[in-house]
Amino acid sequence: MRLKRFEAQDMREAIREIREALGPDAIIVSTQSSADGVVVMAARDASEVDVVRSTPSSPPILHPQTSAAAEPIGTELRELRRLLEVELATLAWNDYTRREPVRAAVRMDLCALGLDEGLAQHIADEGPATQSLDSALCNAHASLLAQLRECDLGPLAQRAVAFVGPAGSGKSSLLTKLAIGHVSEHGGPSLLIVADASKRVASDYSPQRLAALLGAEYAEIAGVDDLRPILERANGRQRVMIDDCDHYLVQQAQGHARVARILALQAHIEARAMAATIDAYCAHTLAGVAITNVDRAASLGQVIAALVARKVPMAFLSDGPDVVRDLHVATSGDLLARALAVHEKFKTRNSERNSPAYKGVTHGFG
Repeated sequence: MRLKRFEAQDMREAIREIREALGPDAIIVSTQSSADGVVVMAARDASEVDVVRSTPSSPPILHPQTSAAAEPIGTELRELRRLLEVELATLAWNDYTRREPVRAAVRMDLCALGLDEGLAQHIADEGPATQSLDSALCNAHASLLAQLRECDLGPLAQRAVAFVGPAGSGKSSLLTKLAIGHVSEHGGPSLLIVADASKRVASDYSPQRLAALLGAEYAEIAGVDDLRPILERANGRQRVMIDDCDHYLVQQAQGHARVARILALQAHIEARAMAATIDAYCAHTLAGVAITNVDRAASLGQVIAALVARKVPMAFLSDGPDVVRDLHVATSGDLLARALAVHEKFKTRNSERNSPAYKGVTHGFG
């Protein structure tokens, strides 16, 4: 008989018995639940299955409960597959650490910094395998610095700047800091603040009030037809800062007047949300990214990974409420240094929490 019947308590036990009896190339032909577990029909290889299929036989008997019975079997098969994938991944990683210990260490360090696994692996594989760990980490950091882009603020100063981004991303704080810095150097009349008339209904922040305090000119718009003449009138005479206008509206005006779009991107949001935000605001048309809430971030590696992956230049770093001192021109060296400092800070904190002294102090509060 070319087909053999196996009865077992569950699918895992049945597969083990099939492999012992028929070998690793055995093929499962059918499965069915029973009162004692499962009943499995299996053949030694594909040729035996073909022979059975070609042999005349009586019409098959359909069992209505087959699909319902197959559900737990399918669940077990999926669990087995996941376990096998985990086991294979563990074996592959152990083999990699034995063959490439330095590159594996660099990859782990970059992942701990906050980079995604793909970028970390790519950077780790760039350096020679024979170098020391310290040299490999230095080369990895140099590779990151080379891939980060910085915004050229010289030409940016001659253009109208529109601050875009999701609600709560820090657009208004960014505009306030830049506006105060500009007025302190060039005076209030040299600045024109433009805002969308439909926004800020329930907000305490008022760009009109800010313009009045700074002695700057203020204008409201309701659409692209209002924005274009304002930009033409101010061209060459005033610095224009556009607050919280719809990014599609500004993008339409970009073809008519020179408008630089700066995306306010929060440093402490999740990596996928960060990438989705950059994509939503058309990464290839952005003049730069202003990274806000840097002081709230538990990791800055995801910021670096998002900027490298999307090839977007960074313009500013904002790390606190102080208007004068908490806004900085972004550089790749500064961002990487901050990322390493944050990583070291939280690594030290975790080490302290795992220490016997810390556990002894907190034991009484459990």
